[in-house]
Amino acid sequence: IWGSLSSQQLAARWSKDASYAQVSAFFGQDAGVQETQMTPLAVQIESALADAAVETQTDAARTYMLAYSAAGTLSITGTKNSITADAYGVSEDFFSFHPLALVSGSLLFAGGDDEADTLVLDENGAWQLFGATDVVGMTVEIDGTAYVVSGVVKSDTGIFSEEAGAEEATVYVPYRILKQQDENLTVENLELLIADPVSQFGADTLESALQSVFGLSEEQYLLVENSARYSLAGRFQTLREFGRRSMQKNGIIYPYWENQAVAAEDITALLLAAELLCLCYPLFRLMCLIRYLWKRKKAAAGWLKEHMIALVYQIRLKKIKKAENA
Repeated sequence: IWGSLSSQQLAARWSKDASYAQVSAFFGQDAGVQETQMTPLAVQIESALADAAVETQTDAARTYMLAYSAAGTLSITGTKNSITADAYGVSEDFFSFHPLALVSGSLLFAGGDDEADTLVLDENGAWQLFGATDVVGMTVEIDGTAYVVSGVVKSDTGIFSEEAGAEEATVYVPYRILKQQDENLTVENLELLIADPVSQFGADTLESALQSVFGLSEEQYLLVENSARYSLAGRFQTLREFGRRSMQKNGIIYPYWENQAVAAEDITALLLAAELLCLCYPLFRLMCLIRYLWKRKKAAAGWLKEHMIALVYQIRLKKIKKAENA
C-alpha cells in the first residue's frame, strides 16, 4: 500500500543502503513560517551535517534536499473556461519529493524578468481550461497576468485520492506566485531529505532547527519521519495511538499527500493486527499441545522412546541392506 505513495519514497529512491532519511514538518495556522526563513534553516542543517562529519563527495551526492510548499486557490482563465483550482505554491525541489506522472511537458519552472512565468496543471485542470491535455506552451491568465503551461501531470487517482482532496483541478506554481495572490500566505509544510549517519539524526536535526531558527513550540508543528513510518516499529506505534492520532488539536491542515499517507498508516496498522491475530491461533494450538503432552508426560515419553527405537532400528536395517548390496 505505502509502496504506491511516491511522496513517501524519496529516501528509498535516493539511497538503497538506508543512509538517508526523509522527514516532513507540518505547521499550525499560528506558526507563521516565512519563505525568507529557508536560508537560515539551510545554514543550520549544513552546520549540523558538518558537526556530524558528513561530507559531500560529488555534486550528485547531495547531503540534503529541502522543499517547502503552501496551499491555496487560484482563479485561472484558459481558452475554454475559467475555473477556481486548488493551488500549491512550491519550491524548486518539490517535484523531487513528489515525482508526479507527466502527461506532457516537464516539471521545471521557468520565467522571470521579461519572460512569462510557467506553471504545471493536472489533467483535470487542463481539460476544464482547454478541453485537452496536450496544452504545453499554451497560456492561461491569473489576475490579469499571463502564465505559460510547462507541463501537465496525471490527476491523482490512487488510494484515498478523492477523500484526501487530490482529484480536484490542481495547479502547481512557484511559491512566490501564490504569495503574490495572498500576502498573508505562510509556508505550511517542509520536506527534508538528509544524510542519516545515525538513527534519528535527520528528525532531530530538523526539529532542533524548527525550534531555534523558527522559534516554534512543539504545539505549533508536527514532525513525521516518512522513511520509518511504515516500518514494523512504526506500525506498532500507529496501533498504540490508533484512537488518539485522529484527534488533531494544533490547527494543522494536511496537504492531500499527507492525508493519503495517514490513511495508509491506518490500513497497514490494521493489517499488522490481523497478522498478529493469525499468528496467535497456531501459537494457541501449540500451547494446548504442550499442555496436553505435559499432563501425559509419562505416556508421551514412552511413545517418544518407542518411536526413537523404531527409527534407530530402521536406520540400522538400511545400513545393513546397503552393505549387503555392496
